[in-house]
Amino acid sequence: TDSNGNCTFVFTAPQTTTQLNVTITAAATKSGYDDGQGQTKLTVEPRILVVQVTANPTTINSKGTSRMTVHVTYNATPISGVAVTVSSDGGGNFSANTGTTNSNGDAIFTFTAPRTAKQLNVNITATATKVGYVDGEDQVKVGVNPVVGGGKIRLPLTTILIIAVPIIVVVVVALLIKFRIIGITSEER
Repeated sequence: TDSNGNCTFVFTAPQTTTQLNVTITAAATKSGYDDGQGQTKLTVEPRILVVQVTANPTTINSKGTSRMTVHVTYNATPISGVAVTVSSDGGGNFSANTGTTNSNGDAIFTFTAPRTAKQLNVNITATATKVGYVDGEDQVKVGVNPVVGGGKIRLPLTTILIIAVPIIVVVVVALLIKFRIIGITSEER
């Protein structure tokens, strides 16, 4: 202890993913005195990553793109070196499914919407992980407009043949009957 009877220690909290209650005990001894003891309790909170994912724009056309920015902080401070994974519940794809935050706490991805003939709402989920922190997650919804007007929806060749062949057969038979190349007769018995 110093001349005022004080002794200072620095306590470094353990790494935790759940809240901990820690009891710190101090014991004092000096020749000619009875030993003394005191305790204090501390609560150690986990470091939880806060994730905010934004889409720009939030509504895109079928096969269009949107820029996804995933911002990761802890205690309002941007965290670099965080592993970020993105996924979609409605199809489409990303420029990359994983990335790492930069010094501003940002990881940036490009989302390409799926081809669709009807209106879709796609949920984009971003998950952030880093050793020493509790994982964080956030979602953003992206509206996907269907292909209209000049957009092309390509049909597989087999589908086209299934549609076209019966039509061609009917037209050919109708022309053969019209030009009396073939005839339809009915027999009575």
